[in-house]
Amino acid sequence: MNKDLGVSGFACSLLVLVLVIGLSGCNDQQKLHTALKEYQQRMATVLDVPAPIMQTVSLGPYPSIKMLKRTIPASNIRLAEFYQLKNCQLATLIAERNTSLGRTQYPSTRYLYEVKLLQAIEQCLDNQNDQQLTDALRNWQVDKQQKLPLVWSNLLQTSSEIKLALSANQGFIQGNEKDGLNQTLAALRYIKQLRVKPNANGAVLEVHLANLQQFQLPARLWRSQRLLSTNLAQTTQWLKQNEALIHCSEGNTSKKVEYLNNVFQLFFIEKIQPVASKINHYHYKLNTIFSDLIQNQLISPALKEELVRNTGHHFDSYKQTMKQHILFWQGLYKRCGLSPAG
Repeated sequence: MNKDLGVSGFACSLLVLVLVIGLSGCNDQQKLHTALKEYQQRMATVLDVPAPIMQTVSLGPYPSIKMLKRTIPASNIRLAEFYQLKNCQLATLIAERNTSLGRTQYPSTRYLYEVKLLQAIEQCLDNQNDQQLTDALRNWQVDKQQKLPLVWSNLLQTSSEIKLALSANQGFIQGNEKDGLNQTLAALRYIKQLRVKPNANGAVLEVHLANLQQFQLPARLWRSQRLLSTNLAQTTQWLKQNEALIHCSEGNTSKKVEYLNNVFQLFFIEKIQPVASKINHYHYKLNTIFSDLIQNQLISPALKEELVRNTGHHFDSYKQTMKQHILFWQGLYKRCGLSPAG
């Protein structure tokens, strides 16, 4: 057997497997949408009327990076002082920053660089005998410490991974461990903690950023809220408009009502409501972090407004919509003599 063909065949098989896994993940993230659509269509079949038209939902655009990025004034060290640092790791770091690659660092890379720089300044001071250079390093250290919060702000607001986590319009939550709640909480807590406890562990930071990009939980959570809020509101209104078709005589249940109740149990109770319960759970877990960020003076008003909109107004709207839909069914149960168990 040709070795190259064998490798090629293995690579193709691996690619197919990756694509299948990817497609499976996408389908899983559409289950809420599918359940809601089938819920509407099944009720329409029972009532023999057209089903409501499913409304598409999307998050608003993420604030522009130009609007969010904090300008950080350059810190300069005189050439004569730089040459005196040849025995310090600090000199190597400064040289790296002055390359073309160093001047175009990603937000996470820039944050890690600044923390390493402060650590190197401290080490250099411990081995310094020249008073004039010591004074210059002390001044530089203070300047860098004062600017580090701005670097952290750029890490949080302008990293592409965090942008996707907060604004990607792809999929909905599934209501299970595949949503990545624990990984998302750990990542957001870690990055928030970097503001008060700087850390230069690049491997850990990149893992957390990768998890935020992979799961995109806040964005999928907020889209799920909007999906239910928008479509359940119109479904409740649609049911009220067609309530005359749902006949109950003196508390006796008709076959049509029994069929409707079966649809309600099968789709709303068994498929939609469990995910809605997770929406509430995820919201309260994540909101402790987002509430802190909303109060943080380093966060741009534009991002704060987006967080307030998704964690406040849209969540409240979603809760009210769920309540109204359940109230309709409670009224129908009472009028038709149904028990919650069907």
